[in-house]
Amino acid sequence: IKWMSEIIMLSGVALLPMVPSMMEALLNCTAFQGQEEIRSAASSANCELQCLVQDTAEPFDMSAMLRILANTLGNSWEPTRLAALEWIYMLHTQRPKELLANIDLIFGPLINTVADSSDRVVMLCMKVIASIS
Repeated sequence: IKWMSEIIMLSGVALLPMVPSMMEALLNCTAFQGQEEIRSAASSANCELQCLVQDTAEPFDMSAMLRILANTLGNSWEPTRLAALEWIYMLHTQRPKELLANIDLIFGPLINTVADSSDRVVMLCMKVIASIS
């Protein structure tokens, strides 16, 4: 996973076409129970990838990202669901028109997430929904 951090830092915006696939891999790695080193490296690389997307004006595949994030909201591990919600919040903050143009991809999963068993997930989901409305 550490190599992904290096690629993110070295490649910059040239990496944008691969962001959805990388994001999916990193989010899945945050669910490795009992593997703290992998989870930590995945979380760090996920933050770097999120910063790359946040700081660019270049186009990227919003719909592919939202499809992955919608699926990730159903993950059984709380930190993975939280990370997905943080991505959605950031994408709405940075590119609200693009996100709203694809709201049908995440609306149902967001509504379902309001009934999550984790208070932290519900609170962040409510923050995301409030920011979108």
